[in-house]
Amino acid sequence: MEKFDLIVGLNLFELIEPKHLLKLLSTQIQKNGTLVLSDPYDYERDVKSIKEPLYPDDVRKELTNLGFLISEKTKKPSNIQWSLNLHERAILQYLVDLIVAKKF
Repeated sequence: MEKFDLIVGLNLFELIEPKHLLKLLSTQIQKNGTLVLSDPYDYERDVKSIKEPLYPDDVRKELTNLGFLISEKTKKPSNIQWSLNLHERAILQYLVDLIVAKKF
């Protein structure tokens, strides 16, 4: 199986069960590879929403348990403003958490 030295995941936790996603990413990244995750933790979608949501501290704990070292700058949860232009009259603004980690 091919492994990657960099994996970037944006806004995926509300689409895929977070624990499953993190375990999968852990198997797809090579040793010393970098993982970059950004998510607003927006789990209130509909009846098909995630059954076991993870939030900022939970994600960091899960990554640590899977053999990742979280970068010093992203050890604490963040609220980075993200604007998404839907069309000329609508903009969606929300806050995302950024995590950068290395697999060891």
